[in-house]
Amino acid sequence: MIEPDDAQERAQLESLLGAMRQAGPPPRYRGSDLGSQEIPEDMVAGFRLMEELGQGGQGVVFRALQESTGREVALKLLREGPLADMRSRHRFEREIEIVASLEHPNIISLYGAGRTEDGHGWVAMELVEGHHLRGHLAHRELGWRARLGLLEQVAEALVEAHQHGVIHLDLKPGNVLVREDGQVRVVDFGLARSLLMESGTLSLETMGGTPGFMAPEQVRSGLAGCDIRTDIHALGALLFFLMTGTTPYVEGESLFSSLEAVAAGKLRELDAAIHESILAPRSPRLQRDLVAVCRMAMSLDPAHRYRRVDDFLADLRALQTGGVVIARQGDRRYRWSVTMRRLRPVFFLLLIATAITWGSVKIALRQRQLTDLAEGRFQQAQEIAESFLLEIDPLIASLPGSGPARERIISRGTDYLEQLLASAPDDAGLRLKAARGFRAIARVQADIYTMSSGRLEESLHTLDRLLEAVPRDDLRMQLDPVDQEFAFVLEVQAYLLGARIARDLSMAGRRDQDLQTALLAFSDGSPFQTIDALRAYSMVLEEWGRRLAEKGELADSRDYLQRSRVVLESMLKQFAGNEEAMRNLERDLAVLVFHEAALARVSGDLEAAEDLLRTFHADAEARLRLRPSLVAKRDVATALERLSGYAKQRGDFAAALTRIEQARDLHLEMVTAQPDHPTSWAGQISLTNRIAELHLAAVNLEAAGEWINRFEAESVDFVARFPNFARAQRMLGVAHYKQHELAVAQSRPADALRSLQRSIAVFLALEKSGKLSEADVGIPAALMEEAKALEILLRSR
Repeated sequence: MIEPDDAQERAQLESLLGAMRQAGPPPRYRGSDLGSQEIPEDMVAGFRLMEELGQGGQGVVFRALQESTGREVALKLLREGPLADMRSRHRFEREIEIVASLEHPNIISLYGAGRTEDGHGWVAMELVEGHHLRGHLAHRELGWRARLGLLEQVAEALVEAHQHGVIHLDLKPGNVLVREDGQVRVVDFGLARSLLMESGTLSLETMGGTPGFMAPEQVRSGLAGCDIRTDIHALGALLFFLMTGTTPYVEGESLFSSLEAVAAGKLRELDAAIHESILAPRSPRLQRDLVAVCRMAMSLDPAHRYRRVDDFLADLRALQTGGVVIARQGDRRYRWSVTMRRLRPVFFLLLIATAITWGSVKIALRQRQLTDLAEGRFQQAQEIAESFLLEIDPLIASLPGSGPARERIISRGTDYLEQLLASAPDDAGLRLKAARGFRAIARVQADIYTMSSGRLEESLHTLDRLLEAVPRDDLRMQLDPVDQEFAFVLEVQAYLLGARIARDLSMAGRRDQDLQTALLAFSDGSPFQTIDALRAYSMVLEEWGRRLAEKGELADSRDYLQRSRVVLESMLKQFAGNEEAMRNLERDLAVLVFHEAALARVSGDLEAAEDLLRTFHADAEARLRLRPSLVAKRDVATALERLSGYAKQRGDFAAALTRIEQARDLHLEMVTAQPDHPTSWAGQISLTNRIAELHLAAVNLEAAGEWINRFEAESVDFVARFPNFARAQRMLGVAHYKQHELAVAQSRPADALRSLQRSIAVFLALEKSGKLSEADVGIPAALMEEAKALEILLRSR
């Protein structure tokens, strides 16, 4: 319920519903452009229309015969003409696409789709000989267990849909068909969305759903506020309907008052409704369990609902078997009563046994409880790691704008892992599983090579928690040899990822500290000779060599890069039969070539540097053709950017421009794939600057001006989007400086001075905040010297 003192939330709701009252109900179709005329039976090629089964807002449904197979199907024809709108057609097409992607015995099957000669959209689906759920219940006298069995089938269909990133959003009795044999089919995915919704203007259309079975967030926030827990709410509403024959919310006198009740979470008196219903079980204990399940599924706050449909399913089955329901696990007295009920036969036997036997059973029971607890915790830890890594996040990672959904996963996963650690601080196995979960979260937050969310600072905190969780010393010795190696690699990878993120955040101290700690782990070489351990060893050597080159320690840098190469080349021979390992190692070797090219360039051997870079570029392009990925795209773009620089040095501006434009196109694709990651944006905007620089160098001032203006505008947007990202602020300072350079080239000294002063202000702000990188330490002073020279020039005129 909405609390009386929550004035802001109440005002927002009243404003929304007031606007809806003023707008009035949505327009309804007053007729059918299909129903008002005689429909030829051969209107849809390959099908013969037999009889009309019904009409709805989208179109008309016919029983039809598919001529190629001889089977009867349900064929829906979309309304066209003045009564159809773009939204209806989009919903129709989206439903076809979604149903085609799902395959489950409890989801309606799709047989075909297309358009008629006169432009009507059509879709042929499985013909269900039976009734909607409400009609099925009216025709059958079903007990409460059979009713729960129907709901189990609906929930199993949702598990399949959610695993494919689809939420239904309109579950109600009318969208659940039941065959004569009791098999359920979930239909009407017209409102379905992926795990992440598009936000938009709130109306009955964008709200979606059916009053009585809608969730409060559907009324409050429209589809943008929905996720899988919205479907779980609908399952709770269906459960209440099956047990009472009514909808769970207090019905108003009008549609709008009913929606107000839903938005405010005004449920009926669930206890009284289930107690008085002749459809619900008679047992007071089962009635209390039912109420608890309904309350948890339909909680006003989605965070308090079941986290997954699987959990709701488990409670449905527990209701039928007398097991412990998740919705009441917080009640210790309840858990104890269930345990005692299960052990009643055992206690009866114990009463006729001796006192010695009773004492032995007490010990056995205690041991069994401890064993179950340990096994349960281990299984839970394994599930959170595997579900996060292999199911939930990969499922939504490539969805455009999936950041909020993934942030929710991160938040829930972090909370769970913290609780897990607190419950068993001395269990080495659980600590290792928790550390693995933290690594997955850190990669989703910040790893540039995955579909990550760009939460760079947060990822460092997550990595710190990983390093605290991973078992060390005596705890690590409790693990078997395989897990000991995994713990070692996990720890090294955490330091390596932390160093890379610190580099992006201009945190030189943190970067050096993490790299040195990782290097110390291999002070005597790799303690393990597995693929993962040796690869981590080579990557630490490579990253430290790169860092030394940045510091100007070229001889030592060359030594570490060579040591990394030796490890990689030996691994290529040792693991030649492992195809996946070969792909990773060949990419590692290519990256090593790239760093060797950079070292050759710094050393002044430009010819060798360009040759090495061409080798890296050819390898990256081959990998991109073979297995398109963010990693391969990034490698190709980086190679093109560096090769453009060499072409510019030779004065070949045309070749330089071609390569830099190709690199920018690839970076734009990466920004589209990772809209929340600041490093993707930094790469793309940096290339805008490079194009501007090329035009400046070629004295093409008009084109240079256009690209510098674009560079400045993109940098302003970059800072607005990521205000705490130091590289974004630095780019803005560089953009102002480019405006200064353009003004100088165009003999506009006053404009040049103003742009230079803006650039100085940005770099001084970075210096004051401590975010100025070590490479930029001398820039503010140098810019101020330039400004003084310009001021003298202006005064002398």
